[in-house]
Amino acid sequence: MNCKEGDLAYAVRGLYTRHDRPPVVEVVSFYAMHPEFGVIWLVRSREPLRFLSSDGEREGFNREVHAADDWLRPISGVPVLDEQLDEVPA
Repeated sequence: MNCKEGDLAYAVRGLYTRHDRPPVVEVVSFYAMHPEFGVIWLVRSREPLRFLSSDGEREGFNREVHAADDWLRPISGVPVLDEQLDEVPA
């Protein structure tokens, strides 16, 4: 699994904005296991994302959509702490 609940992630495929740009999304929660795509997440974006219904009949835009874990790459960074733990007392 690439992501976990609460992660910010880049969509590397499958999700696009109105301007055909890959979005940054928040991984909201686990949605389901799919036999072909594996783990499916509910993701949220600031911009509406283009989606296609599972039957392929409807296309639309929504800020919350489902995305396969394989389509996402988590954004990682340095942990932020309220206090500095590496200071040496004088």
